[in-house]
Amino acid sequence: MKNQNIPPLISRAREYGSILGLKTIQALLRELDNPQDKLQIIHIAGTNGKGSIASFFQGMLMENNYQTGLFTSPYFQDPREMIQHNGVRISEKDFGKTLKVLEKAVENMVQKGNPHPTEFEIYVAAAFYYFARVTIDFLVLEVGLGGREDATNVIKKPVLSVISQIGLDHTRFLGNTLKEIAEHKGGIVKDGIPVIVYPQEQESQEVLQRIASDLNSPFFSFDPEQVILQHSSLQGQCFSVDFSAAAISASLRNDFSLDFLKNTAYTDVKIRLPGKHQVLNAATALLGIRILEKQLALSINAGNLLKGLYDTKWPGRFEVLNLRPLTVIDGAHNVPAVKSLRETLKAHCGQYSITLLLGMLEDKDVDGFLQEIMPLVDRVVLTKPLNPRALNPMKLKEKIRAYGLDIIVEPSIYKACLETLAITGPSDMILGIGSLYMIGEAREVFLEHFNHPL
Repeated sequence: MKNQNIPPLISRAREYGSILGLKTIQALLRELDNPQDKLQIIHIAGTNGKGSIASFFQGMLMENNYQTGLFTSPYFQDPREMIQHNGVRISEKDFGKTLKVLEKAVENMVQKGNPHPTEFEIYVAAAFYYFARVTIDFLVLEVGLGGREDATNVIKKPVLSVISQIGLDHTRFLGNTLKEIAEHKGGIVKDGIPVIVYPQEQESQEVLQRIASDLNSPFFSFDPEQVILQHSSLQGQCFSVDFSAAAISASLRNDFSLDFLKNTAYTDVKIRLPGKHQVLNAATALLGIRILEKQLALSINAGNLLKGLYDTKWPGRFEVLNLRPLTVIDGAHNVPAVKSLRETLKAHCGQYSITLLLGMLEDKDVDGFLQEIMPLVDRVVLTKPLNPRALNPMKLKEKIRAYGLDIIVEPSIYKACLETLAITGPSDMILGIGSLYMIGEAREVFLEHFNHPL
C-alpha cells in the first residue's frame, strides 16, 4: 500500500494532527482489550538514534532465536514499514485486517464521547493489537515524540527503558533547553525498571539520573572513551567496548547483582552503519541486551550478538544507494543529527564535490542546521517534503543565498531528484537530507534510476 492509497480511517485521523497525551490512546486500547499489557516491551525514547538502537536490539534478539516485534516511526513510503515481525513488515492482508478492527474500535470509542484518535495513535494501537496476536517474545517500541505524553507511553511496565541521544528538537512541544527535553524523554522510565542511557550532555544526564533515582530504577550508561574505534569507512565500522566500568547510579534492588558486568568486554564488534554516533548506538543496545539477559535469564550467545549487530541495516541512515555518483540519503533533520552527519562527511567524503538535495520542515532550527552543513557542499537543489509542516523551498532559498552557492528550487521531490542527477558528475556525490518525509520518496526515485531493487 503506497502513501497515496490512504485508508479512510487514516485519512480521517490525519485531520487531527499531532496531539500529545494518553487519554485518547487509553480509550482506544480499552476497546481492544488492552493488548499492550500482554507484551514484553523494550521502550526507546530520545531525539536521535532511536530507530537505529531499536534495529540493533531487533537484530541481536533475532540472532539469538527470540521472536521479535518492532515498531518505529515515521515511515518512508508505506505505513507497513513501521510494524515488523522478525524483520519482515506486516503483510498487506494482516494490515488491512488490523485496520478493520481498529475502525470498529474507533467508532465505539467516539460514540462514547471520546475524541477521535490521531493517525499516530491508530498506528500504535494497530501495532499492539497485531503483536498481541502473533508469537513474539519481545516488542521493541520506539517513541514517536517526546516520551512522557507520547502515545507509546501507555505501557505500564516495560522490561527495559532506553534513552538515545538527546538534543534540541520539537522545542515547540518539549521545551527550549536540554533539561526540559530530558524531562519529557525520561518520562518513559518506570518504577524499578532498568534504564539504559546513551552518553549524554551533562545537563541531560543529570535529569535522567534524578528521574531514575526517584523511581528506584537501576541506571546504566557508559563513557564514550570506553568505546575504541578500530576501523571506520563508508562500508562499515569495527570497535571494541568494555562495560566493566559502566557508570551506574540510583538505588539497585538487592536481587540485581552487578557482578555479571565484571570483565564484560567485546572486541572486533562490526557494524555496517557508518558514523561514530552509530558505534555509540550499537554499544547502547549491546549494554541493554546484557542487562536484559541478567534481568530475565535470557539464553544469549556472545557470537550471535555480534552477528546480529553486523547484520543490522537501517534505511535512510547514511544509506549508500549508489557509488558513481556516490549517492547517500540520511534522515538528519535537526542540529544534533546534522552535526553527526558533518563528522561522517569530513571523515569519509572530503574528496567529493557534493550536490545537496534538501527539504526541511518549518518547525526546525533551520539556521542552525544550515550552519553545520552548508560549508561542506558545492551546490543545492531545494524541494518540499510531503508534510503539512513543510518549509516553502523559496523561503529556504533566501536563507541559503548568503552561502554563495548555485541553488535550484523544485518543489516536486521526483523532479528535484532528476535535477540533482543532471547536475552531478559520476565522480561527485549526491547527499539527500533534511526530512524523513522527503528522503523516503527520494530513495525510491534514486533506486529506480540506478536500477537497484527497492
